[in-house]
Amino acid sequence: MAKNKKKRKPKQGKKFRPNLATVVRQVPKIIYRKVTCKYLADTDSFQVYLDMTLNGTLLRLLGLIDPNQSYDKGIRIVTKTPQRWMTCTEVQIKKEHAPGLFTVLTAYCHTIGDLLDDGTDVQDLPQGLIYNEGETFKDDKCIELYKNVKEASTMRCPKCNSTYIGRTFKYAGTFIMTQTGEQISDNLTPVPSGQYWRCLDCNTKVRKVGDVDAWDN
Repeated sequence: MAKNKKKRKPKQGKKFRPNLATVVRQVPKIIYRKVTCKYLADTDSFQVYLDMTLNGTLLRLLGLIDPNQSYDKGIRIVTKTPQRWMTCTEVQIKKEHAPGLFTVLTAYCHTIGDLLDDGTDVQDLPQGLIYNEGETFKDDKCIELYKNVKEASTMRCPKCNSTYIGRTFKYAGTFIMTQTGEQISDNLTPVPSGQYWRCLDCNTKVRKVGDVDAWDN
């Protein structure tokens, strides 16, 4: 007499659990390394690159300003296309916690709007840059350090469009130094060796070191 075989339940894959946003309730300690802002004519939006720490946590993001949740009480920057070098996909900062950054970003957006109303060609629109030559700075220095530049110092991979760009350094081993000044290794003093900036996602050559005409605009 044949025995009835027990039906095996199909294996179920692991359920996807999205990472929950971290809410900072206490007054945050904000330190910046670099902030850029750029108008994207194709989508009529403002792109912001953030490299900062919030209460000691590194936040690095390239995203768009959310117009529905910005310009009033704070700024919300979000990306729907995260890249490996990013440490988060969304940053929301209240005006009261970062008045310097809020003032700069809102002023830049208003300036671009005024220039477009005056008939300025999109190619002639400036990009915004808050940078202290690689040194960190606090929020109260944002307005002082802010400047308009024709082209922000940001390289982009021609193959995969990534901005995770670095060059090779050597010092008791091999190092990678990103275009934003991040040293991916131990805290040692590196010596440059690589002749090219490369995409750290697909290893494509982006430009030769010293070729200032190859910056992405």
